[in-house]
Amino acid sequence: MEIRLFFPDSTAILTPDAAEHGVTVTHFVDHSVHTVTLTALEAGICPEALEVTFPIPETLLSPVESLYFYDDAAHTNDVSGVFTYAENPAREIAQLALFKNLASGQTLLYGLCTMHRFWSAIFLRDGTVTFRFELEGRELTVGEAYTMERFTVAEGTENGENALLEAYADAVASLNNCIPTGDLPVGWCSWSCFYGDVNEDRIRTAADMQVMYASEGRPNLVQIDDGWQRSGSFCGEWVTDEKKFPEGMAATSAYVRELGLTFGLWLAPLLLDDQSEYYESLKHLAMPEVTLGEHYHPFNLGDPAYHDHLRKTFRRMVDEFGATYFKLDFLAAAVRYFNGRGRFVKFPDGYCIEVQRKALSVIRETVGDEVFLLSCGAQTLLGAGIFNGARMSCDIIWGKNKAHPTYWQIMQNCLHTVGRRYFYHRKVYVNDPDGLVLRDWDRGDGFNCTWSEAELWTVAIAMSGGSVLSNDELEKLSDARRALYTESLPPLDIPCRPVDYFECPAPTAYILDVDENTKLLALYHFGDTMTDLDFDLDKVGMKGALVADCLTRKFLGFKDTIHVENSNPHSAAMFLLRKPADKPAFVGSDANIYMGIGLFSSVYEDGRLTVTRPADTHENAVAYALWPEGYTPEGEVMWAENGYTLTKLNRNTHILEIDHAEN
Repeated sequence: MEIRLFFPDSTAILTPDAAEHGVTVTHFVDHSVHTVTLTALEAGICPEALEVTFPIPETLLSPVESLYFYDDAAHTNDVSGVFTYAENPAREIAQLALFKNLASGQTLLYGLCTMHRFWSAIFLRDGTVTFRFELEGRELTVGEAYTMERFTVAEGTENGENALLEAYADAVASLNNCIPTGDLPVGWCSWSCFYGDVNEDRIRTAADMQVMYASEGRPNLVQIDDGWQRSGSFCGEWVTDEKKFPEGMAATSAYVRELGLTFGLWLAPLLLDDQSEYYESLKHLAMPEVTLGEHYHPFNLGDPAYHDHLRKTFRRMVDEFGATYFKLDFLAAAVRYFNGRGRFVKFPDGYCIEVQRKALSVIRETVGDEVFLLSCGAQTLLGAGIFNGARMSCDIIWGKNKAHPTYWQIMQNCLHTVGRRYFYHRKVYVNDPDGLVLRDWDRGDGFNCTWSEAELWTVAIAMSGGSVLSNDELEKLSDARRALYTESLPPLDIPCRPVDYFECPAPTAYILDVDENTKLLALYHFGDTMTDLDFDLDKVGMKGALVADCLTRKFLGFKDTIHVENSNPHSAAMFLLRKPADKPAFVGSDANIYMGIGLFSSVYEDGRLTVTRPADTHENAVAYALWPEGYTPEGEVMWAENGYTLTKLNRNTHILEIDHAEN
């Protein structure tokens, strides 16, 4: 390991605990988490940056053609991916790099764990990995300890990438006091449905449709995205557009909440458009720099007067509008240039990440702990400990533009990114995979998915364990497409993971662990021609499991392998896997895409099988039980195999109880 301190005209190599070059630096490691602290011993020390460099182990590099790495990307809405090291020996990585040599199985993770004060990044350079912390040329206060962002370097074993990623998430959660709490957002978001063309009637209708069509799935949210406010996306002053909402936002919110749904709003509170009608009254709070496009300025994030403006804004949103869910967007553009004019913004009142976190903390303090905050368009680690949730993929729709990827390419990017970022869910954030869009007509946005693609995206969101937010007019969908949404509810709130994290060009199989005896498996076919799919259940420890097809709701029997004949292009298959119990037990239902897992439960005691489900929901759902040899099956016999009998149980309004006596 080597520590370097960079000045405008020189570089100093620092020795831990030694007084040299006017500073001291300390370094210690606790459970693979590194802490580096810099202290100035004299005045006039103005470093540009500090770097900590590690050589990549020779064992990991050999053979180099077998070395791959996962780059988690910089922002919540970016596309992450796996790359070959031989073709990418020099690369900037925002926060997390996971290496694996496919020949040896050796894994090594390098990751930033905090984003509290300094702009930081990871660099691959000539066989080394460097953590760089930007000190912005500011003079260090003599005697003050400047702790760099915490980071981890952790080595795994063969096929140890999942353990490394989950340990990384645990470290991030601990160091940031993360709060991935609150109900999983389920319901509707306006963005990919109406974009900016929202209005009072459309929002109320959307809320009505959630109650009409999806009530059994327990929807809990209607969120209005960009377009509800006057004067554009970066207005600065958040005033309801009275032409779109003539009765006012408070009335729309009250309508939504009276239906038993949470009311949510979109804001981009850290940027100001110099074309906004409110610019003249707010420009004293803004920076002169333009970081996005030609007109969008960051606010002066460390200015107490701006903090007062945030407090006033969000108190009104909560107290007057009744909003208890906020999607906060374009957060990264408040500190980073997206228009080529620079790298990051230097603020007068503190380091750029320090003041950005402060502004976001003001929002959290204002709305209180019970409000759900979703981070969007942000550095991925930025909101840790402040936000409940974070977007974990790019937008599902980018607009109709031949310069953009196709809707099918975007759908795959979303699936791969949220799938590989599974480890954040309920540790650091509640994961948001973006909206469930299922319509089969082109709204002018370039999205026009086939039935197979609609099923695939439904499976991807269901398996992600994250939020499920329809971005459609439910009343205009066909019955079959609408059922894809309603039958993906209520979600399990458990994330799947890739069976082979480093499968290239992308994972085609994902596994979700409900418990040690119950799993869900998704298989994806991304190709353009029809093919067969095969999967060995021994790969996920479920050889000989009872298998059910989640899309057809049919039990297939006991299997060692799964074979899907004639899989359509751009399609998915999803299966329930259950190890048979030694006593009678509920094994599945046609209630939803999860085969009733999470809704139904069973217990066998005193010679009696009792199957229960929530009252007043899924009253017409069919439940199935598996009876081992030696027990008298109850219900309609479906088939018998390997000493077990599958039966369809009789329905009961609230509690299904099956009497049974042992032979």
